[in-house]
Formats: sequence, structure tokens, C-alpha cells
Amino acid sequence: MSRLTTNFRYAINCLNSNIPNIILENVIVILTNAKKYESPFDLKLLNLHGKVYPFYMQNGAFVSDPKRWTKSIRNELHYDWNNSMNQIKLILETIDSFKQISIDIFLRMKQIRNDIKSIIHQIRLEMIQIQKIQDAIAQLDLTFKQTNRDVATYQDHTRHHIVEKIQQIDAPHHSTLCVNCNQVCHNNCRLNETNIVDAQILSQCLVMKNGKCQQCQNHCSYTNHYHAKKTIQISHETLHDVLSDLKEKYDQTYQNSNNCQEKIITVSETKELLEQALQQKLKEIKNKSIQLNEICSSFNLANEFKDLIRLLKTESNSIRNSETKLKAEKFIRKLNKFIRLIEEKTRK
Repeated sequence: MSRLTTNFRYAINCLNSNIPNIILENVIVILTNAKKYESPFDLKLLNLHGKVYPFYMQNGAFVSDPKRWTKSIRNELHYDWNNSMNQIKLILETIDSFKQISIDIFLRMKQIRNDIKSIIHQIRLEMIQIQKIQDAIAQLDLTFKQTNRDVATYQDHTRHHIVEKIQQIDAPHHSTLCVNCNQVCHNNCRLNETNIVDAQILSQCLVMKNGKCQQCQNHCSYTNHYHAKKTIQISHETLHDVLSDLKEKYDQTYQNSNNCQEKIITVSETKELLEQALQQKLKEIKNKSIQLNEICSSFNLANEFKDLIRLLKTESNSIRNSETKLKAEKFIRKLNKFIRLIEEKTRK
């Protein structure tokens, strides 16, 4: 089909993968420079799943010089013109027959996409935190093996050994955050005031210039950012308190901080904590992805996760403990497998 060019296919794919299903229940297709009973174009090739309303217009009057028209050509073009005007009238009547649809579904779709980025960011921060804890434990292990001190003394040191704690916490207002730099780039961002509601909305943030963040050291793309009621908090706490906090969040068998006070904190514990954290976050991601797929069944999840997974792989490669790295890599494989399953289901 000469009309179905590569650019046209791309435009249709973008339409299907970014517009909610409910919006595509009724689609108007206008074919120009064509007559209804002469057009060879098969509308099924557009792969539109809703009800399609086709309209045909012969607009040859715009592609030739009126000075060269003969009387018969002028009469034919005049007929085509009147027919096109009737088609426009029918198009307007068809549009008026459609029921009004709230834009809330677009806002919901945007919120879910931001939620997914926020969850991925939390995973990356947990990987960073686990690595900091493992480094601190390794340092303490080395010291106490050399000095051959007892468990009580070891535990006392964990309560005084300070490590950096970085976490994503709730905030009363929306901000623009970068998953790459782990920072708030625009505090109290008012993106909800813009009239652009799509994947490029973050390019409208005040800190963006030509799609690049001016607050990020490496001027990260707007695609590495998300909009959420979150902020990044960096503090310095004892190793014992940081580990206890992780246990409270992810270890279901952990009741209170006293449970681990009588034993040495080990690297093995941190590996299990990371695995529990990743399992919990994977469930959250699956839930959000299914919600997104229900709203827009052709949404390109693989493209959405591409840059986010790349960041997780980079963080995973920086993990020095081999067993912990394997757990992180296993999570990434599970995430990729889930995305493929969703896409295969969509194509059926």
C-alpha cells in the first residue's frame, strides 16, 4: 500500500501505544485524494480495534493550476469540492454523536507511569544502600578478625559506626526527580498546571532546556525524570539503625529492632534483605504495569522500561558481592520476562 509508509505506520503505532482504549473506541479516518469506491486502501491495516468511521475526499482542486482547467475538468472538480464539503458536514455530525469522555483517564495513565519510575528509583536507592552497608560490614569484619574481639563489642561498634543513608520519602507536594542522579531537580514543581498530558510533559518543567535538565550534572534527559509527591533525603545514621530500618520495611519475620541486637550483623543478612526488597518491588511494578495495560492495551512497556532497566543494570554491576549481584541480576531478568509476557498477551 503506497499510503502505508514507514512514517505513517510509526504514527499509527504511537497513536495506539499512547492513547487509552476508551478514547480509541471511536476513530475517524479521513482519506484524502480518494473516492470511496475507488480507494484500494484496506482500513484493517491500521490495526484499530475500535469502531472506525471512514471518510473520503477528492481534493484534486488543490494540486493543479486553475488556469489549465478545461470546462469538463472544472465541472468535475466542482463536484468533488461539493462532495468534500458534504463529507466535512458528516464528520462534524459524527463527532457530535460521540459521548463525552473525561480526561481523567489520561491523568490516571500519567500517574501510573510516574509511579513505575518512582518504584524503579526506590529499587536503585535500595541497591545503593545495601552496597554501603556491605562495605561498612566488610570493614568491621576485617577489623574484628584482626583484633579477635567478642560479639558484644562488635555490636557496640555497629551502633556507633556511621554510614550515609539515602532514601526516597513522601512529600506534601509534587517535585521533579531524577532516577539517574538520585536528586530532586525541581522542588514543588507545578506540572499539573500545564495543558500537555503525555509522555513529554516533563520536558515542560522549568529546569528543562531542549529536553535536558539544567540541574543534573550530566544534563540528563527528561525521560530520566518523573513527577511525584516524593523527595530525596540523605542523612548519616549508625549502621545498626540503617539495617534495622531495612528489616522493618522488608523482613516479615522481623518484629522490632531488638531481634538483631544479640547477633553479629552479616553480609548474608543484607543479601536476604535485598532479595526481599526486590520481590516486594517486583509485585508493585507488576500491579502498576497491569493497571497501565488495562487502560492502554497497546502501551509499549518495553520502551517504557528500557532506560530504567539500563540504570538498574548499571547499579547491579557496581555491587561488589557476587551473591548480592546475582540476586539483583535475577530481579532484572524477572522484570524483563514479565514485560515480554505482557507484550505477547497484547499481540494476541
